[in-house]
Amino acid sequence: MTQFDDARPPDTGHGRERLLELTAIVKPDLVDPIRDALLQADIVGMTITEVKGYGRQRGHRELYLGSEYVTTFFPKVHIMVLLPESRAQTAVNILVDIVQQKLRAREQEKDARAKASKRASDYISPESLIGEGIVYIKEVLEAVRLRTNEHLVTGQQRRR
Repeated sequence: MTQFDDARPPDTGHGRERLLELTAIVKPDLVDPIRDALLQADIVGMTITEVKGYGRQRGHRELYLGSEYVTTFFPKVHIMVLLPESRAQTAVNILVDIVQQKLRAREQEKDARAKASKRASDYISPESLIGEGIVYIKEVLEAVRLRTNEHLVTGQQRRR
């Protein structure tokens, strides 16, 4: 119990449902489509951070002006959204759909190029699509709006 427990305003209804933090780490070109789709689904509020990292792809080698370079970290965007539990699956589905649409478009483009040139080097392997991102969800134990002292997750929920 803190010194501010008595100063809590009445519950506004937000605390009736578990609050979750959706975290996605995606390629930078996905941020705008994700933002637009979440807003269209009435999921508002997002924090993004530009980060670098790698997953299963573990970097790759590139040739530039005759020299070989090893790239280990790739530019990514860390997206964080707080949302009620009832909206979490909708948000995950939106992210998966956006990435799947991008992959289908890329495959169609590569297929068209490969048919046009008939070169084996134009074939895209499934491994080259690695690195599209990941999404995961965590439970938020407590969240308080700083301006209003509104508790979005109540202490009763934490004790479950």
